[in-house]
Amino acid sequence: AREESSPDSFTQNQQRNNNKGTMPRARPAPPSQEQQQPEPAPDAEPTDSDTDELVDASNDEEDEEDNAETG
Repeated sequence: AREESSPDSFTQNQQRNNNKGTMPRARPAPPSQEQQQPEPAPDAEPTDSDTDELVDASNDEEDEEDNAETG
């Protein structure tokens, strides 16, 4: 009886952990995230690169001005 109850409870715990996605054994969860990432990635990449370029340019100008004032 103990042997039968232990595997049952173990499988139940696995199912709960898989649902929570907290246990590292819950590998079925990551695939769903990977599928969701590719969709927003293309939209996020161009916007991120554009903003990064603008931010870098503005930062460079500000840095030059700051250096000129302090210098």
